[in-house]
Amino acid sequence: PGGGGIQRVPLIAGMGVAKELIFAGKVIDANKAKEFRIYNYVVPFSQLMGKTMEIAEELLENSPVALRQTKKAFNFMSAIYYGLIYDQQASNLCYYSEDRKEGVLAFSEKRKPIWKNR
Repeated sequence: PGGGGIQRVPLIAGMGVAKELIFAGKVIDANKAKEFRIYNYVVPFSQLMGKTMEIAEELLENSPVALRQTKKAFNFMSAIYYGLIYDQQASNLCYYSEDRKEGVLAFSEKRKPIWKNR
C-alpha cells in the first residue's frame, strides 16, 4: 500500500490482474503494462517528450474548466479519494511494522524473510 495502485490498477486492468500483480509484488515491463491497459502508449525514451506534448496539445484544445470538472467526476465516480486515504494509512502501518524491517534486512542479507506478523 501507499502508492495508490490498489485503487487504480483494478479500475484499469481488472481485479484479477491487480491482485496477481500486487499480492505477488510482480514487476512488469512497459509492454505488459500496456497489454493490461495500465498504459495507453509505449514509446521509446527518445520519443517520450514528443508524445507527451502531442497529448498535452490535444488537451489544451478543450476548456480547462470542463477538463477539471471531468477529472473530479471521474474521481468521485470511483470513490478513489477515500481509497487513497485508507491506502496511505495502510502504508504507514506497514512501514512501521517489524515485518518491514525484517523484509529489508532479509533482502540486504540475500535470504528469505522470517515474518512475525507484527
